[in-house]
Amino acid sequence: MANSNHRCQYCKTSSRLTGTPLVMEHILPRSQGGSDDRRNLAASCYRCNEFKGAKT
Repeated sequence: MANSNHRCQYCKTSSRLTGTPLVMEHILPRSQGGSDDRRNLAASCYRCNEFKGAKT
């Protein structure tokens, strides 16, 4: 998460300001062939993660 500067990689919201933890999520979902490789992971706030779901 430190590489993300504690910000959601989509909406850029700071988890330090909101107090809401970020989650690691797959850029290309595993259901669509994405891997667990760190290049396919992004720090995301809960709202963006839920909105994205299994979309790419």
